[in-house]
Amino acid sequence: MPEPVRSNQRYLPGLDGLRALAVGAVVAYHIGFGWAQGGLLGVGVFFTLSGYLITDLLLCQQEMTGGLQFADFWLRRARRLLPALFLMLAVVVAWVTLLERSLLPAIRGAVAASALYVNNWWLIAQHSSYFAQFGPPSPVGHLWSLAVEEQFYLIWPWLLWIGLRLRRGRSGTNTRLAVASLLLAAASAVTLVLASCGMAGVVQPNSANPTGGTPSAAVGTRSPPARTATGRSRVPARGPARTMCRAVVHIGDSTSDGLISPDYLPNPQERIAAQYERVGVTKFIPEISGARSIVETYHGQPNAYTVAQQLI
Repeated sequence: MPEPVRSNQRYLPGLDGLRALAVGAVVAYHIGFGWAQGGLLGVGVFFTLSGYLITDLLLCQQEMTGGLQFADFWLRRARRLLPALFLMLAVVVAWVTLLERSLLPAIRGAVAASALYVNNWWLIAQHSSYFAQFGPPSPVGHLWSLAVEEQFYLIWPWLLWIGLRLRRGRSGTNTRLAVASLLLAAASAVTLVLASCGMAGVVQPNSANPTGGTPSAAVGTRSPPARTATGRSRVPARGPARTMCRAVVHIGDSTSDGLISPDYLPNPQERIAAQYERVGVTKFIPEISGARSIVETYHGQPNAYTVAQQLI
């Protein structure tokens, strides 16, 4: 965030620096640096800091003017974000039109959604995953995060305005506003966890891939717990990591071929079947097909989710 030109605004260079580090971590993750495997956490850090700075700006505006200047706030956001966004979209469209025409049908709707700051909802409507892709990444796929941020700019001032209206003539309302904000954040986090758990019940990217390689999914069947001569369940002793799944279907795309290929892994102990066997799997079935994605479909080919549902 550049230093504000208005003298009555606060500028916190330390927080600005943290936002820059967060963005750098995300870039390092996408470049593929091994030390930046958790780089996507920078997205959450960036959102948190941006939310704090925007809230501070609005509260300062409330103290100085006695109200929130919505038009001024949104106009300043538009001046900062729209020119760079439109320039980037123009360059991307020109590049795709001239050099990658095969991508044109796929990005037409995405470009329009990005220009309107609804790219995240566009991806949801298309049942598209940011991580599970069978083809090259979309040149505008990353704009989902900018859409989320802009939607926050549109909605949060109204919520803050309602809270400020309710606090008139009441003591301790700042504390109530802070508590309400924390409750909203907690509710959002719980909703995200529940949604993630619901999806993870059938398909879990990389959950059954001991190598941590390409996106894959596994469907396993558990064996009944071992019992002693007295009929009581036996608690296994502590030791190397083991699984209760005895039969595993490994679902992957063409990039998973390397996990079972003798040409790629001459040592049988390094192949995925041996790695499953080491954690207790006795039956391994590779369900690998080219261009398979966890969520998306390609030329009518079933995705990993559909395959998993058929096998359960």
